[in-house]
Amino acid sequence: MSTETFRERTLATQYQPRQHLPPNFSDVLKEYAREVLRNQPPDILEWSAAYFKKLALETDPLQAKQPPPDHYTPLVEDPERAMLANKMVKVFSTMDLSGSGRLPVLEVRRVLTEAFELTGSQALYLLTAPFTTIIEDDGSGLTDGGIEYTLFSHSAVRTIQYFQQHPNFFFDVDGSDANTTVHGMNRYDIEQGFLRIFRLLDEAGTGRLLLHDYQGALENAPYHLTHRDICVLRLECRTCGNDGNGGPREVEYERELPHMFERLLLAEAFSLFEEEGQS
Repeated sequence: MSTETFRERTLATQYQPRQHLPPNFSDVLKEYAREVLRNQPPDILEWSAAYFKKLALETDPLQAKQPPPDHYTPLVEDPERAMLANKMVKVFSTMDLSGSGRLPVLEVRRVLTEAFELTGSQALYLLTAPFTTIIEDDGSGLTDGGIEYTLFSHSAVRTIQYFQQHPNFFFDVDGSDANTTVHGMNRYDIEQGFLRIFRLLDEAGTGRLLLHDYQGALENAPYHLTHRDICVLRLECRTCGNDGNGGPREVEYERELPHMFERLLLAEAFSLFEEEGQS
């Protein structure tokens, strides 16, 4: 245990930087002490703060001329981007008849492709982006869930602006090459692997799974699917049922199998786009 004293530990040495005081520091302290004795303030701390503030303003008059903080108007980084975000909110709100601030995923997707002229894959990218939160249904499989469109508009506007400024940009994927793989699997691996999983769940042999069970199969598949993979597969699948009678929707899984490989390649392209810093 060290026997070094506090004084020895804190004593300045030739290797430590010296602190320099202003040349008039002693005069300032003398004047301050004189004013304290003259005024005898009941709250010396509050009085001292006001005293030194007044002294600072007298020393540097420019400080006294500074406008209050609310004088400054916040600068808009990109006025066009702000206008586009507001336009998105306005378009979405005209479809929100309940005034809930939320729209079904399919409605948001339709607005993106029709009102803002995005391609289907560009809209899908936005719907599966990390900044997009899809509020799921209660697990009944009756709806696709919803999106709070104001938050979505302000989060997605930068990427939408990029897509509009680069009209020739597309998410192109080609799954025709037999050597192409995703997550280390080729097309055959994907189709046969998921076919076995779906058939195990389809105990009645109907060729259909409830939408909720279909998503559960994707989430629990032993293929290290990412959250985006699952979102793309879930949003792109076709469903049947729930034609107004309140029944749950189902997925004819064998119709989905031929498309799953390209959809996983598309999800991979989305992630590469983000890694390149374009989104």
